[in-house]
Amino acid sequence: MSDEILIEEKRLLPVLSVAGRSYSYVWDHRGLLLPPLAVVFLIEYVVAFGSELAKGTPTASTFLSVLAIAIAGIVGLMTFAVGLHRTILARDVKTGIAFLRVDGHLRSYAWAWFKIFCVAILCAVIGALVAALTLHKVNNLAGIGFSVVAVVIPMLFLLPRFALALPAAALGEGSSLRQAWRLTRGNWLRIIAVLVLAILPFTLLGLLLELPTLAAAAMSKLVPNMAGALDSLKYVLVGFSAALRAISTAVLTVTLSLSYAALARPPADTSEALF
Repeated sequence: MSDEILIEEKRLLPVLSVAGRSYSYVWDHRGLLLPPLAVVFLIEYVVAFGSELAKGTPTASTFLSVLAIAIAGIVGLMTFAVGLHRTILARDVKTGIAFLRVDGHLRSYAWAWFKIFCVAILCAVIGALVAALTLHKVNNLAGIGFSVVAVVIPMLFLLPRFALALPAAALGEGSSLRQAWRLTRGNWLRIIAVLVLAILPFTLLGLLLELPTLAAAAMSKLVPNMAGALDSLKYVLVGFSAALRAISTAVLTVTLSLSYAALARPPADTSEALF
């Protein structure tokens, strides 16, 4: 699919259908997804475990080690995302570890991801500069709030419009951000809505998992002898959080695939993907 393809008719993203099918797809294909999701869980756990260890020893070598682990983890998650996009949209089904794709499609996907990442960084820098120039004499909570808004608003407007470049790249149909922008024309709020529905339950559950960690930290100060046991509990909770992130990665990837099918594919292909 080239950058010059025009959308002949305006399509509206079926938010509830896509969101509902995203969850049911992961459940219906749990047998296929379980082995690669186990790898995703290990990636998430190792990254989280490394981050926890780095909190106690914030040295340059520790930072570089955690950064290297995080980059390797991102690449590992990309192999899963490419495999899932191709399974849904290209019917290119592979089982076991072969589900994780390390090929030209991964390179294309990584390039699209890198471009979106650069856009996010650019938005953050521009927003921070605007906030600094506007509030250079302000040093209070209002100033902090304005700074956050100045960074978040550009990202909120741009990034959802570019997200569909990822499934397109996984299919080998190009990684153009302009193409993704055209596909999402008139569907900005719908894209945001479907992405929120995909990640909101996991975000709320993740916040709930933080409560035992906070309680354990407070308890360890009151009862020093319990510090070791509570420290072990912390890593158990890290495991639960990693499992949540693994499942949310699958659901979010399915959401992007189905959104791409709804806006870029013929209606017959869209119906087949959704139902």
